[in-house]
Amino acid sequence: MSASEHHSVDSNSGDAGPRDGLSHLALLYRGPREFVDAVTGFVDEGLAAGEPVMVVVPRSRMDMIKAGLKGDGTHFADMTELGRNPGRLIPAVQEFLEQFRDHRTRLVGEPIWPGHSADEIAEATRHEALINVALADFPVTVLCPYDQDQLPAKVIEDSWRTHPMVVKDGQARASDDYCDPADVFADEAWPLPPSPAGAEVREFRSDSDLSLIRSWVQHFAWASGMTMGRVDDLCLAVSEIVGNALQHGGAGGALRVWRDDGGAVMCEVRDVGRIADPLVGRYPPGPDLEATGLWLVNQLCDLVAIRSGVDGTQVRLTVNL
Repeated sequence: MSASEHHSVDSNSGDAGPRDGLSHLALLYRGPREFVDAVTGFVDEGLAAGEPVMVVVPRSRMDMIKAGLKGDGTHFADMTELGRNPGRLIPAVQEFLEQFRDHRTRLVGEPIWPGHSADEIAEATRHEALINVALADFPVTVLCPYDQDQLPAKVIEDSWRTHPMVVKDGQARASDDYCDPADVFADEAWPLPPSPAGAEVREFRSDSDLSLIRSWVQHFAWASGMTMGRVDDLCLAVSEIVGNALQHGGAGGALRVWRDDGGAVMCEVRDVGRIADPLVGRYPPGPDLEATGLWLVNQLCDLVAIRSGVDGTQVRLTVNL
């Protein structure tokens, strides 16, 4: 049996999922050859069946996949750009899927790759759980590759918790460890590390404080060496979050800013309001392309972490220099 045959993904097996809804599979692979064989087999199978296919992987892997494909027509996107902030992924995928509502589609997405920070892994894992909710009604087969040799053991363990099906050694099987997405995503399961003692703090109580907040963030970002365009992105993102806190939190809140060990500027807004919708910020904009609130913040920032509960809401923004 050839490597290609051994590692092909039989996504149409009886346990792979319904033909009229979401089938969400983790691909556990070892080494570039197993990765390429499994992904190209999955994509070619879809193309042969007339299924539109989207592949979102780090750019370094794209050429390997393209070289191994038998057919044309696959849509590619760079995961290191689109998925740098996992909050961008679901809206982008839904936009693709909406074009083909009358067809079954396929998606390859590798949201966690070697070199991710702990904070990035946390948000990507929560994203994987949310796929089971956000795409439940779409006729799509989603294959999510995980490098067993390069990723932390906890990431591989969590892949069994976030995917109803797991492909290992070329065979799809039901995951005995699959959990309710709400349990995996639960905010209390992913507490944010505390902000450093040296973080600068400003409180806000009314809309009149917004201009002072923007000016303060602007000067902090400039002093950190951020480019003008990124300063504007950060200020707009902070304005959206503070504005939401004032509108929905009802009692103002506090903004903390600091530089992390990697040099990124971190901004965290806390208020006493509560966000109940786990998909907040992950709905694509409407046909008029109005982009406000957390959807816009996800487009502007390199990472967005939201935690909300009985004690209020934290929204932590990361913008790299």
